[in-house]
Amino acid sequence: MQPTTQPCTHIMFELKDLPSRETLEHFGKLYDNPDVEGLYTWLVWASATDEMLSAFNANLARENLAQTPFFVLLLLKRNPGDSRSARWPMGWPWLRRP
Repeated sequence: MQPTTQPCTHIMFELKDLPSRETLEHFGKLYDNPDVEGLYTWLVWASATDEMLSAFNANLARENLAQTPFFVLLLLKRNPGDSRSARWPMGWPWLRRP
């Protein structure tokens, strides 16, 4: 039996206060991980990404919009001069959250 996978809709980055470089260096030595700079860069990136995604979702939520259909419609409307994309109405009901 094959395991089923479901798409990830949002992963929360829960670490609010990033560890200092000194703390990461200590754990890097303790657990034999020499790429402390890479880990620190990833932590900063993940924290910023989570904040941006939260702000984006809050912006969509103000209008009761869902992220996936919003991006589908954005892709369908990406070429406004194309006669095929002009036929897709902006106010489709599936764009809004139920």
